Amino acid sequence: MIDEIMIAKILYSPECFVYYDTELQRAVPGTIDGTKFTQTQLDNCFTLITKDISFAIKDASIGANIMNPKEVTKPIFLVTEGKTVASTLTFTFEESTC
Repeated sequence: MIDEIMIAKILYSPECFVYYDTELQRAVPGTIDGTKFTQTQLDNCFTLITKDISFAIKDASIGANIMNPKEVTKPIFLVTEGKTVASTLTFTFEESTC
């Protein structure tokens, strides 16, 4: 359950990684702002959740080093330097052992 909440926050919250279109004056869900893809932003996004997460877009990754990983991949758009390209975002969580 917490995994899904973390994924939703990353994909839909402009306070985390979602791109904000200034022309439209709104956040664009499912579109990641490449300038926000930093460890600092990840740390600020999940101040109340202590579960480890890492995620990657192409060759870039941020987050914790996960032991016993479980991966979830979601299609996204990535905005970098004013260009929007289709990509995938791979989330890595620690598999529950119970």
